[in-house]
Amino acid sequence: MKVTLTVTAGPHLGQEFAFDEHDTFLVGRGSHVHFRLPRKDPYFSRTHFLVEVNPPRCRVTDMNSRNGTLVNGQPVSCLDLRDGDLIEGGYTTLRVRLDGTSLAEDTRLAVRREYQNSPTTTETETQACVAAIATSNTEEFLSGQELFAGVRLIRELGRGGMGVVYLAESPDHNVPVAVKMMNPGQAIPQRDIDLFMREGKVLSQLHHPGILRYFDSGEFDGRFYIATEYVPGQNLSSFLEEHGPLPVPRAIGIVCQLLDALDYAHQQGFVHRDVKPGNVMVKTVGEIDVIKLTDFGLAKVYQSLRSSGLTFEGEMGGSFAFAAPEQITDFRGAKPASDLYSVAATLYTLLTNQHVYDFPKTISGIVLKLLHEDPVPIEARGVNLPAAIVPLIHRGLARDPKQRFGSAREMRKSLLHFV
Repeated sequence: MKVTLTVTAGPHLGQEFAFDEHDTFLVGRGSHVHFRLPRKDPYFSRTHFLVEVNPPRCRVTDMNSRNGTLVNGQPVSCLDLRDGDLIEGGYTTLRVRLDGTSLAEDTRLAVRREYQNSPTTTETETQACVAAIATSNTEEFLSGQELFAGVRLIRELGRGGMGVVYLAESPDHNVPVAVKMMNPGQAIPQRDIDLFMREGKVLSQLHHPGILRYFDSGEFDGRFYIATEYVPGQNLSSFLEEHGPLPVPRAIGIVCQLLDALDYAHQQGFVHRDVKPGNVMVKTVGEIDVIKLTDFGLAKVYQSLRSSGLTFEGEMGGSFAFAAPEQITDFRGAKPASDLYSVAATLYTLLTNQHVYDFPKTISGIVLKLLHEDPVPIEARGVNLPAAIVPLIHRGLARDPKQRFGSAREMRKSLLHFV
């Protein structure tokens, strides 16, 4: 599967850009973009539009450009692209070619485009519609039914566009089991299956008390599944909503556990790439908060050139608040330093109940802030913090990865004093 963008008009006529894996592609006149247009084009902005590819999917987002981005002659703000679409900006036109698009993907894309083109439909409503269609044929399991290998269902925990998560019990394990299963009864692109199963492959190589414990993954009766330990409690996002800004010792205690888990993952060669409160489960035992790092679906071996990932939709949109700037301009090249930025952003949020930026509501506005602005100083959030902790947080949020901590272990050691 491949996505190809070919310049069909403009000063770079004939130039091609091909993508066979998840990547981002910025177009504009600025020095930070991937495809730089001539400064003499007065109709192109410094950062004009962003194309995100994850073959066979492709999406264009206008970056609040001065003269707008057109697709097939019509102005767009954000649109999923189809084979043959023409992206126009200034004097330049790029033709989109999508190889390997399935009938199921074409149907999903048609639904998304219908909703994206409606001025009264929000992105949240679009996601809900697509998820509802995706799960409409999902068969229901009954309590007590055996799923596979002696694992029996207790109850459903939740569902989304890709599948359903169940609480289950297993005679082979002395702890409750969470089973994530892809939706049965529908055509699933091989790319989605590979992405789903990737999380199990990563977790099977990680054995740390602060990382979700892996049990099994595979295919059973046409259903792809991942079985892990079930973690009671709530994620840090919900925890923060309930408790509000956390005292410094408590927030640091949580983050130091997170850094210990990441230090282990980094030593095994993995970078998580999506560290955020929603991917950290926390359970309070007595007066001690115990965390588990979850959702390694975006994780990659950072020495490798290849990567996998989800598109910037749904939950990924919420990840921007905790993503390092280099994850926009060099998505495939994320290193451990990117995780450390995300940890610092998480700590910032735990202490202030606010994000590191005052983000606008659009993806384009969020991306532009990440690319061009520094985070809001934590001192400006009106919280009472020890003076010595402020430079440590700002160091973790440095825009240049080389100015951050050298490792998760070093960052943890610097923060332990405040626990």
